Amino acid sequence: MPVAVLAVLHGLTPALAQQTPEPDIVEGEAKCDTDFELDFRNDLYVCPGVRISDGSVTVRADRGMTNNIDSDTTEWRFVGNVRIALDSAELLADSARFQLEAGEFVFGELTGTPVTISDYIDERELEVRGSADTLSYDRRERTLRMLGQVTLGVGSDQLTGCDWIYNLDRQTVSNGTSDCGLSIRATQRENADTREPRPDSP
Repeated sequence: MPVAVLAVLHGLTPALAQQTPEPDIVEGEAKCDTDFELDFRNDLYVCPGVRISDGSVTVRADRGMTNNIDSDTTEWRFVGNVRIALDSAELLADSARFQLEAGEFVFGELTGTPVTISDYIDERELEVRGSADTLSYDRRERTLRMLGQVTLGVGSDQLTGCDWIYNLDRQTVSNGTSDCGLSIRATQRENADTREPRPDSP
């Protein structure tokens, strides 16, 4: 059974037992702002102010919920101000569902108005910023798939469409499908060496 689930369900962390939240996120543990709640009507364990990490993916949200505690495969649902850190990338969403296997986030689906992504490419000092109606995370492929009304800015390049795939390791973008049409607009930055000289002031 994943340690991340045990920490919430059985109150193994001192922060839960004493109702005094600890700010630091410990790998393999889920922390709550207050003690977890038992929702018997919906068969859910609810973690208010959840903070959970598997060492690679870190999730924060107003509430985290799970009900599958007897298997190595567990699903968490996060709602409210969902903030996810993936290496150098950060995702913001209204809600998200994540599947965990052996305590690791392996797949996730995020929805928002919109879902946003930000990243930074150190080698070229480029910012990556985008938004989509929905976004899916695949741990095995190390990709983020952006669906719906999608915009993605990489440096001065602006991409629009309905299906873009962002590779977290290579920091590259590819289109998932061209059925809905796509657009790439590159804004040429003015180069100091090629600018025409300004006329001298009279």
